[in-house]
Amino acid sequence: MKLLALSTNNRPDSDGKYVSHEEWVRDVDSLSTEPLRFPLISDPDGKLSRLFNVLDDEDVENLNRDQAVTSSPAFKSRHIFIIGPEFHGKHHFRLILNYPAAVGFNTSEVYRAVDCLQTADLAGVRTPADWIPGGEVVIPPGVSDTEARERFPQFKAAKPYLRYTSLAISGTAKADILDITEKEMKEFHGA
Repeated sequence: MKLLALSTNNRPDSDGKYVSHEEWVRDVDSLSTEPLRFPLISDPDGKLSRLFNVLDDEDVENLNRDQAVTSSPAFKSRHIFIIGPEFHGKHHFRLILNYPAAVGFNTSEVYRAVDCLQTADLAGVRTPADWIPGGEVVIPPGVSDTEARERFPQFKAAKPYLRYTSLAISGTAKADILDITEKEMKEFHGA
């Protein structure tokens, strides 16, 4: 699974041409303790955003008109889609987040969500709120106590339907999340 960003928020320069997101990435990198580690793709005509039903035709017509863009409902929020691998022949949405534009979102939380999904798939568990690799996970209710004892010998039962167990970081997928090569970054950024 790879993480990438898609943006229709293009800023015109003095000649009316649109500034590459590379400038924004450099700005973010200069203000952050770590550089962005995922590609940012520009969607200047909104074609990809329409495929995800984030923009409608009026939004697309107004993409490059500053006043219309900032007043449109579609531009008052930021969407995050985590798309999973093929399931029954189709890719599917694993998680959708919608942040109002006034509320910043944290890439660490996006990474955490991806790690939760991958770990849940890998280990057959569920992750509680605020879970981080190395923290306790939840054994799904559909797993019998007998099977739980075989798979997770040290599990604890808070309630008959709520059982926790420790899961070593090696049982998670954290390393896979950041597995984007320098070459892939350059390809995504058009360098």
